[in-house]
Amino acid sequence: MSEEPHEAVCGADAYTVYTATYGSETASRTVTLAGTALTHNYLFDSFIWAADNTTAQVKLVCEHCQDEKTVDASMSEEPHEAVCGADAYTVYTATYGSENESKTVTYAGTALTHDLVYTPNGDGTHAVTCRNCDYVETAACTFGGWTSDLAGHLLRTCSVCGYTEQIDDNCLEITISYNVNSGVDTEGALTEGKTRTPFTTTVKAKEGYHLDRYEGVEIYSAGTLLSRQAYHLEYADDSSSVTITLSDPSLLLGDAVIKLSAEKHNNHGMSVTSNATCTEDGYIERTCAECGTTWRDTLPALGHADLNKDGVCDRCGYIVDESLAGDTGSAGNGADNEYHCWCGQGHPNNLIGWIQCFFTSLSVFLHKIVH
Repeated sequence: MSEEPHEAVCGADAYTVYTATYGSETASRTVTLAGTALTHNYLFDSFIWAADNTTAQVKLVCEHCQDEKTVDASMSEEPHEAVCGADAYTVYTATYGSENESKTVTYAGTALTHDLVYTPNGDGTHAVTCRNCDYVETAACTFGGWTSDLAGHLLRTCSVCGYTEQIDDNCLEITISYNVNSGVDTEGALTEGKTRTPFTTTVKAKEGYHLDRYEGVEIYSAGTLLSRQAYHLEYADDSSSVTITLSDPSLLLGDAVIKLSAEKHNNHGMSVTSNATCTEDGYIERTCAECGTTWRDTLPALGHADLNKDGVCDRCGYIVDESLAGDTGSAGNGADNEYHCWCGQGHPNNLIGWIQCFFTSLSVFLHKIVH
């Protein structure tokens, strides 16, 4: 006799095959152990995600026979809105028992851009915030140049937040520390043409500034403030310079530093004194309301203009191209084809020229009445 046992498997009882042998003769019988068959016990193996990563199935494998099957995973989702610089996305989570796994689906192209708001802080800075996110910072205002109003105030406005800074004084004042020996001032408001003798130093404001004689002058020698009796001050009539005469040159020991104030001229009293013509520069004359200094800004010559391409300047009648001018009543730019009137301009000796002369003369006449 011989026997061949077989263990129970999923869906099949255990059994043994008994074999009887006599010489060359054999016979077998199978004995089944009823009730010993196993049942499938499926265990978690892995998640199988759909192509779009929004759903998943669970792969299960029987621990006894390795049979496989799939079931749907339990799904949850956590959406996230788009923010500045980051797309919207959703986190999908598949769960089976104690097992879970997540995938993130990003929606490309949905990111927001900053929508910035600039709020003045009133101190030359503004708060920068975003309507779409929690971005916030403080930045310096971006000011344009100083302008003056009719009340004599100096104003400048931030081009970003609109905050306007105002100085009630007629002039913008700066404090200068001028080293006599090195010839260097802290604000760059003095000219290079400074002179010095053992007893005398002249400090001159550069163009666009005048010295503030009301604030006075302080002189330091080797860090010590000199008494007012140690020097004499003499200002130029227009406050453009001051000459400092020391009673004793030995007072200038080590680095001698002169501290004084300068003010930037404002544009109060601006007037157009001379209009630019085709060939001559004009200028705008300005007068500082504080010190009375007058200076000029050049208006560059306009140059000839021939917009209608007839060879003749539209402004002054000058023939810019004789080949195009044709029969204009003249063969050139001499006295034949233009005349000069009391307005100081040259005009073509024709109807157009007379009309130009009339309006130019009227403009000059009105300017003289106003100014």
